[in-house]
Amino acid sequence: MRAHGSGVDYFWRDGRCSECGSMMPEEAARLLSTPGTEFVGSDWSYGWPADMRLDGSVFHPVHLAELDQFEVDAFGRLTGPLLGVVYQRDESGIDFTATRRGFCARGVVGAGAAPLVSAAWVQPQRKAA
Repeated sequence: MRAHGSGVDYFWRDGRCSECGSMMPEEAARLLSTPGTEFVGSDWSYGWPADMRLDGSVFHPVHLAELDQFEVDAFGRLTGPLLGVVYQRDESGIDFTATRRGFCARGVVGAGAAPLVSAAWVQPQRKAA
């Protein structure tokens, strides 16, 4: 088990976090690069982009801490054009830059001017711990 952002231990079961119900980062990346996926950006209720909805399921970016630098950068290249939020890793952990505070994008992947970016870095789903 690993400590969640809340300090609670969690594990993956059926591709979902036992603590928050988030999908795995790899699944979020796959959906963000799949034409037709409906997305809704975060409402910033915690003062930062703490979640996103992809085809109705939630992803909590706190789980990006499980990815290496290359994977976090690739994820940021997916979210930047669609959500206006780019995630990156720095010395303190996962950080972000945003086009504006409180940005809440919504749309369909591939339906607008935002370019599609490959999620070729995504590995097969990890097994539950």
